[in-house]
Amino acid sequence: MRLQGYIRIYSINITEVYFSNFTLCLTSPPINDECENAITVQTNQTSACQYYIDGNTKSASQSNVISTCSPNNFKDDIWYRFVATSTIHEIKFTNLSPTVFTPIFEVFNDNCDSLGNSVACGSSTSDLNNLIIGNSYLVRICSNTTSLEYGLSFRLCINTPILNDEYNGAFLIPVNEIDSCILTYSGSIFGGTTSSYPSSTSCAGVLDVWYKFVATESILKFKFFNLAGNDLSIQKAVIPAISLQSALICTTSNEFLLQSLTIGSTYYVRLFPELTNGTQNTIFDICITPIDSA
Repeated sequence: MRLQGYIRIYSINITEVYFSNFTLCLTSPPINDECENAITVQTNQTSACQYYIDGNTKSASQSNVISTCSPNNFKDDIWYRFVATSTIHEIKFTNLSPTVFTPIFEVFNDNCDSLGNSVACGSSTSDLNNLIIGNSYLVRICSNTTSLEYGLSFRLCINTPILNDEYNGAFLIPVNEIDSCILTYSGSIFGGTTSSYPSSTSCAGVLDVWYKFVATESILKFKFFNLAGNDLSIQKAVIPAISLQSALICTTSNEFLLQSLTIGSTYYVRLFPELTNGTQNTIFDICITPIDSA
């Protein structure tokens, strides 16, 4: 239905006559200005923003929802929803414009009629913890500016951090007692992001994932096999956990020896893909054995 309205414009000065030029602009609020019209964002299964949505708070109004966040100035908020596929998700904002503004968000259980207290608050990119897999959640977003004249443009991703994305979440690889691959470990480089740990000058890379092992012998043999995916040239760096500095070896070979290991010490295996666009999906099996002393 189309409605016709009028806008009356006048000067507040009643003693003198002033003439003033101005520009009048009429805008519509975003379609997701209220909770009931929240836009669904598809959840990514890795840390890569494969699925995303672009948004803008310009012309948004303040929703009639009391915030339990601090600060709680959600004056130009817009709404999104997602379904949790993990107990931990990352809300990630990129492509911010203007860059001087910061996005603020608040997360609720998906019930616009009875939102209750928020389950998470944050600004910029943040992790959400203790989510219930299969539940739907609402995300209320605004900018941190006090001026409603400007809108904040952004790209929103709901990501799933992989557990071994950093060295302190490295997966443990078993070491065989004899020179036979009885114990193996199946892994992948899918979803890795560039670690905060500084790259060794002798072995640098991006989009890495981490594994670890405990040395049972001073010399161990490594074998990567059953590789499948779009990036079969994986860079492999082995780094002593005690220092986390220089790599003992940096190679793309799928079979190699490590020597002069300290028995009982932990070593990290850092894997880099050759691809750097976030599409790596290689899987593999790894086997660590002592050398045959016969």
